[in-house]
Amino acid sequence: MNIRTEKDEKAACDLLVVGMFENEPNAHTKMLDTELNNEFSNAVKRKEFTGETGQLKMISTLGKLPSHKVLLVGLGKKDDYKLETLRRASSAAIKVATASSAKKVITTLHIPNTDHATEEQRITTIVEGSLLGSYQFNQYRTQDKEKEKKVDELIIATKLNAEKVIKKAEIIAHSALHVRDIVNVPANIANPAWLADEAVKLKKHGVKVTVYGKEELKKMHFNALLAVAQGSANEPKFVIMEHGKKSKDTPTYAFVGKGITFDSGGLDIKPAKGMEDMKMDKAGAATVLALMEAVSKLNMPLHIVCAFPTCENMPSGTAYRPGDVIVGHNKKTIEMMNTDAEGRMVLSDALSYVEKEFAPKVMIDLATLTGACIVALGYWATGIFTKDDKLAEELVVAGNETSERVWRLPLWDDYKDNLKSDIADVRSIGRGYDSGAIEGAMFLSNFVDKVSWAHLDIAGTAWSNDGKHYFTKGGTGVGVRLLIRWLEGKMK
Repeated sequence: MNIRTEKDEKAACDLLVVGMFENEPNAHTKMLDTELNNEFSNAVKRKEFTGETGQLKMISTLGKLPSHKVLLVGLGKKDDYKLETLRRASSAAIKVATASSAKKVITTLHIPNTDHATEEQRITTIVEGSLLGSYQFNQYRTQDKEKEKKVDELIIATKLNAEKVIKKAEIIAHSALHVRDIVNVPANIANPAWLADEAVKLKKHGVKVTVYGKEELKKMHFNALLAVAQGSANEPKFVIMEHGKKSKDTPTYAFVGKGITFDSGGLDIKPAKGMEDMKMDKAGAATVLALMEAVSKLNMPLHIVCAFPTCENMPSGTAYRPGDVIVGHNKKTIEMMNTDAEGRMVLSDALSYVEKEFAPKVMIDLATLTGACIVALGYWATGIFTKDDKLAEELVVAGNETSERVWRLPLWDDYKDNLKSDIADVRSIGRGYDSGAIEGAMFLSNFVDKVSWAHLDIAGTAWSNDGKHYFTKGGTGVGVRLLIRWLEGKMK
């Protein structure tokens, strides 16, 4: 989709998108009434359109306007309006445009003086909502592919010269869509080697990429990753991507993602229902990979390290067993109590290694770690665990600004007792399931030494079952916009 700006909203197009607050006509709707013989006001009188949130109404112009059709989009009550309203409205509009075979669309949704935002922020939001809402995962379809619909051109009616704003928004949104693509690719294709190859492609953007295989991981003492991987015929990988260089004035910020390309649960096998979605267990790795893509394309003046351990968790005669004791990368011994708690195992090695090798100022991991986090927060908030109050607040603010919201859960020492092992340094899971998300984070804390660290549990937010708003069913791409916004705060 080509996105640009134009000053004249009356230019020829297939679809003109007009937004309105609930029961509050504006200059755009009044223009429609004048040009279309009161068609708008008549629709209001018939209560076919009042401007309620999410309300949509299509009107044919019958040749009375340069646009073939007009789409009215409800923005809800003016006092409740915010940028997320605009993001969702833009997504709804682009979905209707696509379904109606519109090729050229002009939007006037960004009503000023209502959200305390700048015009640049509104344009960014429209681009995000439109691109995220237009996403389709259809690369494996062979029938009727030539009939697939898409909008070719989106024009944002504004007097602002916003070429740079649009370009930046496109880079970030496309990186989020890249996460969706990676997450949605099935496990028979997206194995650890495939995922590592996706990272290698970033070399063309100047990213330094290093891929470690099984034999190297043995020498590096990645015993927890190797233990999880030993039940699969596909060998594990550990991937490090690096942008920029560390210096006295340029500290390192590190991001680590969980990359389980398929999670059967191992010998503690999952129920059949829902297992088909376990290709999504690589969402953390997909996020840090696409984050690096965005960082490099934006040429952010920071030293960024993104890493992910990747393998399959499969049951077989060679699979690791409940009760096994494994020596982690940092020499701590782990009593493995449930093979379906594999994510924390592979992350333990990666976190320890990244801190030791790169000494980052801040390290953040992302993982579809626990179903317990979904029980606690549902599907609209990512769980955040950290002992750094400042870091927590920064991520909460970035989450609110991007609507990739995070909610802090405790990481108190009181939870350590449940992870005490009778025969090793630490148990992989607690003795009950009443605080599973917290215990998962507490386990990971054993493999982080001095660095400021946050764990983001994206189990609920990385995957959508119903495709609401600007999501489609499948991967959501959560995390890229959040972390880019957070990194922008480090550039000030």
